[in-house]
Amino acid sequence: MGGSATAWHARVALAVVLAAGAFPAASQEWRVSPAPVEAQGHLSCILGLRHTDYFLAITLAADSANLLVKSRHLIGVASGNRDAVIRFPSGASIRVTLLKDAAESDMAMVAEPSADDLDEMIDGFAGQGDFAVTVLGGKPTAFRIPDLPGAADGTASLRNCIGELRNGSPS
Repeated sequence: MGGSATAWHARVALAVVLAAGAFPAASQEWRVSPAPVEAQGHLSCILGLRHTDYFLAITLAADSANLLVKSRHLIGVASGNRDAVIRFPSGASIRVTLLKDAAESDMAMVAEPSADDLDEMIDGFAGQGDFAVTVLGGKPTAFRIPDLPGAADGTASLRNCIGELRNGSPS
């Protein structure tokens, strides 16, 4: 699963802890950590959107970057590594490996995207639009989250946070 299962659980747990502390329930607007935040002994930057029906977050730590997707539509998608295509509100699409730890889970993670894919993910959420996930193979699943609000201000703040995290000062 792209590293050990324990490492996967640790990344998901950290992201959930960060998100729960940073974002009020069902805020329905993008939130960003303007500077690295500490949780469970790790400094991270996060951009996330918490809605009553879904949760999306990009989390970055010194040694990893992840996109988390939580949706009832992920229940039933088999555990393990799943080939998927994600389409962002910007209209850009990327092919990714979606990681799940259990078929009954409603949470999946795109772990450690390439630097180019990470930039595309960040830019992909800048404008308003639909977000879609298509899981390929096995039991194919596709779902769309319509009309996400744009996160342009949040993406700029996230890039500053990343610069501070990586260089010790804002970029």
